[in-house]
Amino acid sequence: MNEITAEATVDIDASPSEVWRSLTDPARLKQYYLGAEVETDWQVGSPITFKGAWDGKHYEDKGEILAFEPERKLAYSHLSPMSG
Repeated sequence: MNEITAEATVDIDASPSEVWRSLTDPARLKQYYLGAEVETDWQVGSPITFKGAWDGKHYEDKGEILAFEPERKLAYSHLSPMSG
């Protein structure tokens, strides 16, 4: 199995607390994550799921919380069955 790792860095003109809320608040995530419902308890080792519809097909992507340091660091894995 091929493993793909992606990392991105972006400078954002907002306070750390506003950025953090945008990354962890389910209502905000839904706004920019193609309407997906995101569910997790944000504990390292816990599952994270992304449920929604894309191009008329329902999907449920899954992952695991890898790092969670409020207003500092967030990392999770992400597996999408739709990507094969």
